Amino acid sequence: MTNTNLLFICRELKKSDIEQVSIIEEDAFPELFPQTQFEKELQRTQSTILVSKLNELNSKSSKLMPSSKNLYYKQGKTGWKKGDDFLTGFLTYWELFDEIHIMAIGVRREYTKLKIASLLLTECINKIIKKSFNKITLEVRKSNIPAIGLYTNFGFEIVGERKKFYPDNHENALIMSLSPILSEEYKYKIKEIQKTIESKSNSLFLD
Repeated sequence: MTNTNLLFICRELKKSDIEQVSIIEEDAFPELFPQTQFEKELQRTQSTILVSKLNELNSKSSKLMPSSKNLYYKQGKTGWKKGDDFLTGFLTYWELFDEIHIMAIGVRREYTKLKIASLLLTECINKIIKKSFNKITLEVRKSNIPAIGLYTNFGFEIVGERKKFYPDNHENALIMSLSPILSEEYKYKIKEIQKTIESKSNSLFLD
């Protein structure tokens, strides 16, 4: 049963979500070329794509729905159609042998301060724990201080650097790693992070 107290909830990507997620990716990563082919990504056995959506059961969610009068989406194409879930972000990860690699986390720019990336990352880690994976890796732009801060808050550590990793400007990427996530200590940490996200969900901007 869906928790009506949560403003945003997560689920896995469906084929009907692809237009919205493609637009979210373009919004979050305008420099990315070529864009991800999400239909192909859905067919990869090692790939999982999580999406965050507005929880329509939450009484405050209508304030964030896209409309010409809406503070958060006055301009731009959203990919959303009436009757569909309104998606706000996505996270893609691959299962690689004995570890998980996070490929991307993207959030609509109008919603970046609403803890959506934290929510997606928490959902990802909880799924990974259930599958008994004990290590997560990712790359992040060296200049992306907010993302580095997010990952550090979850316990990721910088373990290396890839030179000229990003083709658009040849920026270096930091390699970050999180392990062990199956320890009782880390399971407790992720539960506490989840509680914090849930407690702040409705008090960040709507009251």
